[in-house]
Amino acid sequence: MRTDLPHRLLLLVVQQMILIVFGAQVVDMPVTGSPALILFAVCVWSAALLAIGVALAGVVRSHGELAAVCDIGALTVSALGGALAPIAMMPAWAQTIAPISPGYWAVAMLKAAVAGESGTVVQAALVLMAVAVVAGALACLRISRGLSEPRG
Repeated sequence: MRTDLPHRLLLLVVQQMILIVFGAQVVDMPVTGSPALILFAVCVWSAALLAIGVALAGVVRSHGELAAVCDIGALTVSALGGALAPIAMMPAWAQTIAPISPGYWAVAMLKAAVAGESGTVVQAALVLMAVAVVAGALACLRISRGLSEPRG
């Protein structure tokens, strides 16, 4: 079975790095973290996204369903993660459940990486790697049971 996963991972890493460079160069986002720490954080987040995506692709029945789940999921993860508005500005119930979102840990990790806070990066990376392992295991389990070709 041919796989494009390494290429897709590389694409995710490049996209995230472009966003960080854009932030630093165009909107004057302060970047005091080391390039290695930032690259590590980007790679962890990209791996988690890829694992979640493969797990979702193994569960849905069609390309349309995958697109819908990804769109709704991305908005939910982004909103709960604090990417759309600071968590402190969210209602109390949203602040309480925010840590269940991988986006919460990704935002915390990427902010910490850019600021050079390696302890926070490692803590968030451990959570995201656990998410990636669980999602990857679910994807492998589903794939091992055989997938039918997605419809439309």
